[in-house]
Amino acid sequence: MSKPVAEYRKYPRVSQAYTAQVNAMVEDSVEKQDPKIWPELRKKSQAKDQSVQRASEVASAAEANLKQLSRDLMDSNIQGSDDEKKQSRIKLKESLKKLVDARDEFNREKNLANVTNMFWSLVQQAREHFQDELGTLFPNFSITDKQMKLAEAEMDLFILYAFQTILYYQKELTKLEVSIGRIDSALTIFIINVL
Repeated sequence: MSKPVAEYRKYPRVSQAYTAQVNAMVEDSVEKQDPKIWPELRKKSQAKDQSVQRASEVASAAEANLKQLSRDLMDSNIQGSDDEKKQSRIKLKESLKKLVDARDEFNREKNLANVTNMFWSLVQQAREHFQDELGTLFPNFSITDKQMKLAEAEMDLFILYAFQTILYYQKELTKLEVSIGRIDSALTIFIINVL
């Protein structure tokens, strides 16, 4: 029983390391990012996916074994005293509870990782979109170039573009904050009405 629980408990460590690296990349500015981090992040993502698959397979097999053992213990033909059968059922319930608790923690972490993946892909798309737009406006421009040289007219266009982009995202952020406030209010009302 300890192997499936151990497999379930291994996943949060792998997932948290992956999530921390994704968060660090998102928080870093574009020009600070190391190109080596992409393959490293892909490796961690694959390790995370393998951990999910391995944990699910081992735990499913263990759960099936526990359920079969439970059915076997209910069989009247099984040898042993009533006390031994009772002790076996108690141990079986404890093992099943440990497995269920580990699976719940595993699922919580898996859901969090799914949110992180969605967040990461959206940030990556936004960065690519921003780079594409800048490439359209300034064909020889690279966001990672620290020695950026633009003519005065290009600099004015760049500043105007950056200003409009910032205003757009501020407006979108405000919409999100208002939506979060509405959700919080609805949850508070729901909790008050339920309790």
